[in-house]
Amino acid sequence: MSCCYDEPTNHLDIDTRQALIESINSFHGAVVIISHDPHILELTVDQFWLVENGKVTPYDGDMDDYRARLLRRR
Repeated sequence: MSCCYDEPTNHLDIDTRQALIESINSFHGAVVIISHDPHILELTVDQFWLVENGKVTPYDGDMDDYRARLLRRR
């Protein structure tokens, strides 16, 4: 049986979150991370993809660029 969790990192303590970050970063395969947690994203992601208007496109920027983009749209 498989199960999905919405934002499983929300309930992790600091040490476990750090262990997760280190494990993701040391993994030599591909990892797809979908999260609302900017801390996890900033420490693990080396390529962002933008999901918008029914399309998925590479995003040439980091979390700060994305935040600025959102603010400009408001």
